[in-house]
Amino acid sequence: MKKIIYTRQDGGVIIVAAAPKEHLERVLGPLTEEQYVAHVWNRSIPINAINPIEVEDSAIPPTREFRDEWRQDGNSIVIEMNLAREKHMNRIREMIQKKFIEMGFPYRLNQQVEAAIVDEATKVELQRLRDIPQTFDLSMATNANELKALWPVGIDMHPIYRNG
Repeated sequence: MKKIIYTRQDGGVIIVAAAPKEHLERVLGPLTEEQYVAHVWNRSIPINAINPIEVEDSAIPPTREFRDEWRQDGNSIVIEMNLAREKHMNRIREMIQKKFIEMGFPYRLNQQVEAAIVDEATKVELQRLRDIPQTFDLSMATNANELKALWPVGIDMHPIYRNG
């Protein structure tokens, strides 16, 4: 059986991968193909599902890093890139915060205090890190792979991207 996709009320996308027919038959007894498909649809698709349809695996994005930004577009799933860019920048911010902590600054210092206790090279690096969210351009990314490839120099890659 193909997978079933549908849109939730909040706009997110659900993917239903049915248990194999043979597994259901162990519990329910012998099923025709029509009975199997009807059972899957009846048990898996809520009444408030929007646009439930069967799709091939190729209609589903191969990576899940931006799963919350998936949207149903006809017979396929697309990544809402504006939302994905926002999530990606939040991940960059998270890793910048970790960099601040590694440098011994677990919270933002008052600039007068910072000026009194930090050497010039450290001040420059702290400012570079603070500037990244405002200056690092993600707008050129048109898909998830391009977006994941955009990462600031000197910042550790977010863990969600390390295994994919």
